[in-house]
Amino acid sequence: MNRLSLFIVVLLLSSCVGTKLITNSSPQSFSEVLKKAEVNTKDIRWFTASIKGKADLDNRSIPITAQLRMRKDSVIWMSISALMGIEAARVHITPDSVKMINRLNATYFVGGIESLSKEYNLPFSFYELQDVLLAAVRQKENTTYTLDVSSDAYTLFSSSGHSIIKLNTIYLPMEVFHSRSDSQFVKINYQNFLQTDSIWLPKTVNIDVQSSHNTAEATLNYFKTTVNRPKKVKFSIPSSYVPI
Repeated sequence: MNRLSLFIVVLLLSSCVGTKLITNSSPQSFSEVLKKAEVNTKDIRWFTASIKGKADLDNRSIPITAQLRMRKDSVIWMSISALMGIEAARVHITPDSVKMINRLNATYFVGGIESLSKEYNLPFSFYELQDVLLAAVRQKENTTYTLDVSSDAYTLFSSSGHSIIKLNTIYLPMEVFHSRSDSQFVKINYQNFLQTDSIWLPKTVNIDVQSSHNTAEATLNYFKTTVNRPKKVKFSIPSSYVPI
């Protein structure tokens, strides 16, 4: 797995069983709707989950089995497994940096997250990845929205035309679309949610990522999810490993 393939898998590792929709009663402003959506994830400090699924990267299918540990706004840690449950790669992402080791070929990468995103023209940041993994919705800075209210959904269209957010009537995201240009976008569909410790968390997520040079699609299934139970996020680079 080369650096770009591994990076896109990490991005993808990046939801409404039991959710009964109710009828919207009165119009609300877009800011009121977003505030109600943000309530669902505001109390999350730690999030852990096992993930199974698959990713299609430029017509190449890759199975995904991973352990995810996240300290909100601080670190995203992943252990990605190969066949027989053997760890193939480990990733440590902060708002400023990305560190990856590939155990299959004894290599590593350390760099700034923004420089890596720019290098591959990927619509990606730490906080955007965090939001995808948590099914979190937040208002982008200096962005206003037009709100469309129907009997079963709230749909928000950004003034720039680069963002669409669709929520069900208990303010959980159904679809999220963000773009930087016609050739760079992230589209997420949350098919199912699971309630853990009174917090709704994604259970099944479909993700479509397109950059200027690459496309990727994935279906991810979460299980064994926990909230606010701190976990170790160990990361070290063996002295024998060489940089990618």
